[in-house]
Amino acid sequence: MIRDAKAAVALWERTDGRRGQPQIWRAITPEVKRLYENAGWTWSPTRFATEPRPEPRRAAETVDA
Repeated sequence: MIRDAKAAVALWERTDGRRGQPQIWRAITPEVKRLYENAGWTWSPTRFATEPRPEPRRAAETVDA
C-alpha cells in the first residue's frame, strides 16, 4: 500500500496535479478504510482539529517501503 501511495504522489507531481494524490496519507486512506471495514471494524474518521500531532522520529527509526 505504501509503495502504491508513493507512486500516486509521484504521479501527482509528474502531471502537475492532474492525476494521482498530493500526499501519501490521501492515497492510502481509502485502502486502510477498506481493510477496516472488511475486518468488521467501524471506520470512524477523526476531525483534524482533535487529532494529536505526530511525534517526530529520528532518522534511525524510520523505515523506507
